[in-house]
Amino acid sequence: MNLERQGIIINHKKIRRLMNKFDLITKVWRMNPYKQIVKATQEHAQMPNILDRNFSQTEPFKTFGTDITYLRDGNGQRLYLSILRDIASG
Repeated sequence: MNLERQGIIINHKKIRRLMNKFDLITKVWRMNPYKQIVKATQEHAQMPNILDRNFSQTEPFKTFGTDITYLRDGNGQRLYLSILRDIASG
């Protein structure tokens, strides 16, 4: 790409042969597939702020809160613990 910016046109196969001859190694840039997955799914879209930090609800089973905790088991694997809590009853 640097040679192309300088106006030097060389076939990519010749560049590969020269790199092999002089034992040059480069990291090949590839697009991260996970970025495309995140953009494709709408899971991570922000939701509107309906509560507006008003956590003193009186009607039960109407408003819930959640929290996720990451735990490690004996084998070093990551476990997820998610709780769901009714804000009115606590």
